[in-house]
Amino acid sequence: MEETVQMTSMSVAYSANQTAVKTLGDITKIETYRFDSNGNLSEHYVEEDGKVTQAEKYEYKKREKDNTEYAQKDTLNKTALSGYSFVKGKFKNITLNKFNSAVQCVTGGEKADINTTVSTSTQYLYDNNHKLVSERVTVLTQYPSGNKTTCAMKNYFYNAQGNAVRTEEGEAVVSNNEWRMNTTAGVNVEETVYDEKGHAVKSFKYNSLDSSSKFYTESEYAEDGKVTAEI
Repeated sequence: MEETVQMTSMSVAYSANQTAVKTLGDITKIETYRFDSNGNLSEHYVEEDGKVTQAEKYEYKKREKDNTEYAQKDTLNKTALSGYSFVKGKFKNITLNKFNSAVQCVTGGEKADINTTVSTSTQYLYDNNHKLVSERVTVLTQYPSGNKTTCAMKNYFYNAQGNAVRTEEGEAVVSNNEWRMNTTAGVNVEETVYDEKGHAVKSFKYNSLDSSSKFYTESEYAEDGKVTAEI
């Protein structure tokens, strides 16, 4: 029996503030990376068989922002990059603090359907050791008949060695800008046990309303972090 093997080849082209990686195989794929004057990635395009299938723009400034714009879906799969015009669709704007950690992430431009849009705002809170202690998420869904806002949060707890030993995640109740977990709706809990070397050896997942076996899972880990057993 004769077997045909499809070979793949790759070439890279460099020019001022731009790098293009071309791959020849079952399809011809070109990934184009464009950079700003500071050397930060500012645009990324993917062409497959002569049509742009992915397009993104970036704006990054250390300790200030890390923003991404995604092309509107109906502008893709139509033209080559040479004739492509970027139209903003979804976006993700991240605000950075002086430690270059995210303190807020806002996403928008997403349509659940033709008449419904969804935007999300996530706040990140840190302790004095710059450890993430809470994520607070607000989701705004805009319907033709009105808007709906839902809130959720995830809290992190650490041991003296700085390892996350417990997380609590669930619906949130917000009043006068104060957030608290809605325990009556149930909280998803994950607890992790570490050995004396700081390696995770076991974790437990359960819901606060029912920690019975129906919602309870247990995992054991090897030193490299791989799961060795699940119960």
